[in-house]
Amino acid sequence: MQIVYLESTLEGLNWLLHYYSKVFPEGAAKAYEHRKKAEAILMLQPDIGVRIEGAPRARKYVIPQPPFSFVYRVKPDRIEIVYVHDERSDPRKSNL
Repeated sequence: MQIVYLESTLEGLNWLLHYYSKVFPEGAAKAYEHRKKAEAILMLQPDIGVRIEGAPRARKYVIPQPPFSFVYRVKPDRIEIVYVHDERSDPRKSNL
């Protein structure tokens, strides 16, 4: 099984890149570690995320430090990351 980031994640990933390169570069290495750990957890336990009401097969997995989340869906051969969300932002502005 592999992790695949869909094109719809670009805005969220670009925001994280901007934040950790311009605003808080000291946290970049830790943020990268946490993201990689989250990917490993999803590969081992794909159903760990909370189901999203009204979105069949979609789940949300929150990574507490830094506070961001993956919205993803599990396919037979891969996990598709559909959306990357900064949990510090206003959820009403997200695509969920």
